[in-house]
Amino acid sequence: MPSGGAEDSVPPKIDRALPAENSLNVSPNKIEWTFSEYVNHATFQRALSITPPLKNPPKISWKGRTVQLILDSLAQNTTYVFKLDAGFADMHNVALKTPILYAFSTGNQIDKGEIKGRILGIENGKGVADLAVGLFKENLLNPIFTTKSDAQGDFNFQYLPADSFYVATFLDRNRNKTVDEGEVFGVLGEKITADSLQNHQIWTGFVDKSPPKLQRNRMLSERQFVTQFSENVDFSPETVFQLSDSLGQLKLQIQAFQYPQNKREIRFKSLTPLLAGKYQLNGAISDSLGNLATTFPIQISPSKPDTLVSRFTGFYPKDGKLSIKEMPRVLFSGAFLAGSVMVTDTSNVELEADFLPAIYTLKTDAKIFKIRVKLSNGKDTSQVFIRNIGGSKILGKAPNFSYVQLLSLDGEILASTQILNGEFSFLELLAGQYRLRLFEKSINGIFQLGEYPFGQSEKVHISAPIEVPANWEVEWVLNAGTRGAQEREER
Repeated sequence: MPSGGAEDSVPPKIDRALPAENSLNVSPNKIEWTFSEYVNHATFQRALSITPPLKNPPKISWKGRTVQLILDSLAQNTTYVFKLDAGFADMHNVALKTPILYAFSTGNQIDKGEIKGRILGIENGKGVADLAVGLFKENLLNPIFTTKSDAQGDFNFQYLPADSFYVATFLDRNRNKTVDEGEVFGVLGEKITADSLQNHQIWTGFVDKSPPKLQRNRMLSERQFVTQFSENVDFSPETVFQLSDSLGQLKLQIQAFQYPQNKREIRFKSLTPLLAGKYQLNGAISDSLGNLATTFPIQISPSKPDTLVSRFTGFYPKDGKLSIKEMPRVLFSGAFLAGSVMVTDTSNVELEADFLPAIYTLKTDAKIFKIRVKLSNGKDTSQVFIRNIGGSKILGKAPNFSYVQLLSLDGEILASTQILNGEFSFLELLAGQYRLRLFEKSINGIFQLGEYPFGQSEKVHISAPIEVPANWEVEWVLNAGTRGAQEREER
């Protein structure tokens, strides 16, 4: 196959512009750009933004490598900035690495103000790409200037007037450059002056405020069924669940339990057979962020008689290795009456446990122990559990923060605690590397977005990796200085 020449790796650029870039005292009804090569017209329209926004979008026409934009009447003494962001590409889909900016002024000067910063994700402290960033005055819904964060999460507003703005980041799902309901994820709650040379940080987290939704219901028998939800769910052991008919006349109390291996499902058992029909499932069920739902429509289908016999299915976790705060569980295939199973230690002493139908959750902080399950059929089984803890500790100081999570380097939450009087500790740690994620306002690790219109999102700090030797005490200090938070470790 003959070669087509060297692969194109150079993105397009503007070779000629009318009016010329940075022109003063001009009020054109059209502008023209001639590019260095033929470009992808669809990417041009998606990548183009104009600030301040025009009353109506420009009319766009092409002739070869030249594009013409027909403009509305322009405001006096105003700097207009045209931006082609990194999605703009040539005919070989070679996209811009950095945005193209083009500006002119209808007055006698070009605005030179600048606001720059980085969008950081609360999950790992890294930059978040492709989020819309807006500069606002008093209306949080309609930004005066917009841009997008780049691959590193950085944003940069240039050619700004000498003024102050609020800064917010949002996921512009419909690309309308306007904040729609549910789109704001991070707000810098203080006004920023456009001539500031400081790099600003905005923490953002995609906080789900939607309650869990019931996706489907599956009958196991005429008295037992399992529900599957849209996400992991939980419920309090004290929760009372009921089934009610469409008229609200029948209210049938049912038992509920959940296996730790599958947090999207909840199993239910009625003491009497269920008739086919439409019901309401009533009971408080929440997702991992605390969003609560209490009523779910449910369809009960005809099913076979309940001949399911509850049997012992195993221990959880299967390998007997427990994390620092984890409690062992004894699992059964279905609901049964409390008291028909006895869980003891090897000395035949019954162990304290929380009981849900089909699940025993043991209460113990022992480091190594063996439990024994006695079944009503006379058989028994046992399992050794080892709590995976060590002799190291992290003693931390972090003034102005309220809550801290201990993370693995992969981001798994290993433990968490409130910060009291600026101090916290994590004890009985294994040797290894950890990170800390600290929250300024949260008391439960749920990111606080701030309040409408300009309540600031809380600050979050994610530490550098912390090396914890075996049987060692590490002191970790976070000092908030004029140049940002500074970490210090002492071993």
